[in-house]
Amino acid sequence: MSEDYCTRDAGRHEPQFEGTNHESFKESPIVGSKALSIWKDNILFGHGYYNKKKIHLYSLQNQTIQSYLPVDEENDIINYDYAIGRKHKLFLVCKNAVYHVGIRDVIKLAVINSLK
Repeated sequence: MSEDYCTRDAGRHEPQFEGTNHESFKESPIVGSKALSIWKDNILFGHGYYNKKKIHLYSLQNQTIQSYLPVDEENDIINYDYAIGRKHKLFLVCKNAVYHVGIRDVIKLAVINSLK
């Protein structure tokens, strides 16, 4: 049984990937983002230096970025200060609240939008 995993050679600074055909990034597709969550071939980034209010879904397979404005239950834009990524979850941290964004939900939204 083969598993995908990442190893680091002591003499090199780039990770070596086995079991996948993806290359490592030379630069992040979202400049300045410090938070991400990963599920399958997708990466959900928090805002970077630009587009402060948005979250960004990057597809490794298609090498495309889709950006979204996160909204709360009342459809108000979530002006989050920073994000924290854990596994397939992204947490948007505001002054008085923390919002959870599941990458699977964002992927479903991306699929629905692509069918329109």
